[in-house]
Amino acid sequence: MEPRNCTGTCFLANGTLWKNVSDALEGDERSYVPYEQRVETYLVPVIFLFIFVLGAVGNGTLVFVFIRHRGIRTVPNIYIFRCGSCVYSCVCVNTP
Repeated sequence: MEPRNCTGTCFLANGTLWKNVSDALEGDERSYVPYEQRVETYLVPVIFLFIFVLGAVGNGTLVFVFIRHRGIRTVPNIYIFRCGSCVYSCVCVNTP
């Protein structure tokens, strides 16, 4: 249901706001920023790389130390090892 003879911002009969038909259909060209010029294009991969490196190194070290030293194999440490190995596998599979 489109308003008739609307040249600016108009309201429909049910009280909802309706912009110009050309703005609603084509989008506002002034607000479009090309993909290469957006900040998130470069920021998101850096954040994912940081999460991957920190998770892989931290949990990989935990798994390596637990496998290497038999003296630390107690019940609480086994629980920590299992949590660390699950997080390590999730980081290695899901992040890259």
